[in-house]
Amino acid sequence: MTTWGKLERFTTAFYLLVVRDPLAWIRSAFVYGRPDEKGFSKEQKHIESIEQLYVDCPSFSTMNELALSGLAAGGEASDECKQRARDLLRGTARFEDHAYYNYQYYMEAIPRESNFLVIRTEHIEEDWNEIERGLDGRERSIVTFPHENSRPKEDRDLILGDEERILLCHELCAEIQTYKLMLQGALNIDETQYNTTMGELQASCPKEAMLEKCDFYTPNIKEKLITDRGYEKFAH
Repeated sequence: MTTWGKLERFTTAFYLLVVRDPLAWIRSAFVYGRPDEKGFSKEQKHIESIEQLYVDCPSFSTMNELALSGLAAGGEASDECKQRARDLLRGTARFEDHAYYNYQYYMEAIPRESNFLVIRTEHIEEDWNEIERGLDGRERSIVTFPHENSRPKEDRDLILGDEERILLCHELCAEIQTYKLMLQGALNIDETQYNTTMGELQASCPKEAMLEKCDFYTPNIKEKLITDRGYEKFAH
């Protein structure tokens, strides 16, 4: 890994990526997209695709139930809903924006050989101040990000069985590998910090944290990049 301090400051441009443990991130995204008593939080132009997951697949009321019903062998969901569950987790269909515009999307949207920095949500203050030091900025004792768009989890959202977690981690495998690559390539993340985050990842998705290759192909998102960002030359 390249060390942030080895670069001459202000000599190049950087991308800044904010990341979070993939399992925690997808669970939060699912809750955010789910309708509540006030209805959907999304724009009306996407309402039909949102309903395909949250309304047309009624057994997907929580992420735990999505795994049990949509991913487990013998799950009660229809074949169509099972495919939607996989598409949500792999970012291959647009049901919830945060899940659709996933780590793979942003990593493939930036040019190859780009310089980028990473802020780990679990270590915001540490990473923020490391970047501030690299830019001759001012360190902060308390660093938080606004959560205007977040929704509090309900008690039912805190439940995640071991079997369900394993199923979710399997479908997130490609995202987890991208997450690891982001950390490995980040100029501000050193070996100790990387190992710390890998230890945290192993606690949530131990098998996928150790893998270097998934048992399914990484989704081809070239069309997504071209359609949404016009990045044909960067789609790889």
